Amino acid sequence: FLFFLSPRSVGSRHCLDEVHFALECDRPIVPVELAPVTLTPGLRLSLGATHRLFMHLMEPAEFRRKLLRGLQDAMQGNVAKHAVVARAAEVRRLPRLELARRRVCGG
Repeated sequence: FLFFLSPRSVGSRHCLDEVHFALECDRPIVPVELAPVTLTPGLRLSLGATHRLFMHLMEPAEFRRKLLRGLQDAMQGNVAKHAVVARAAEVRRLPRLELARRRVCGG
C-alpha cells in the first residue's frame, strides 16, 4: 500500500480508513512524505513501524531509486520489524481467553 503523506492526507478520514484497512489485511505500507507533515496520534501509531520516504527532501533520481527499493522490500516482506510490531503479531496469535487474562492480570 503506497500512502502519500501531505497536510491534507494526514487529516483525511478516508485516508486513515485506507491505512487501517491495509493494516487489517496485513498489507505492507510504504509511506511517502510529499511535504512536511505532523502525523496525527493515530497515524503515528499506525505507521510507527514503517520507514517514510521524504520525497520533498530528495533529488528525483534518489527518490525513484529509494521508492523502487522500498516497494520491492515491501512486496518481499522485508519491512523493518520494530518491537511494537513483533509484540502486536504475538498478541494476535493468542487465544481470546488468554488475551483477556493478560489484559486483566497485566501480563
